[in-house]
Amino acid sequence: MDDVAPLTLLTVAPLTLTFPFALGTYLFVAHTLNAPDQALSAALLAGCITALVGSFCVGLVRDT
Repeated sequence: MDDVAPLTLLTVAPLTLTFPFALGTYLFVAHTLNAPDQALSAALLAGCITALVGSFCVGLVRDT
């Protein structure tokens, strides 16, 4: 049962990374690119892609 804690941490880590990536994308698009009307959709896209990639990697690790 020693494998339970690392797999739990591995599952939680990609979900915690979605917020910083989404926030960074929002700030970049809104302020640097001067497109505040596009910032929300870009942040949602960046957060969702980060979550999908993280979940895919967790699945690969669990399968191996």
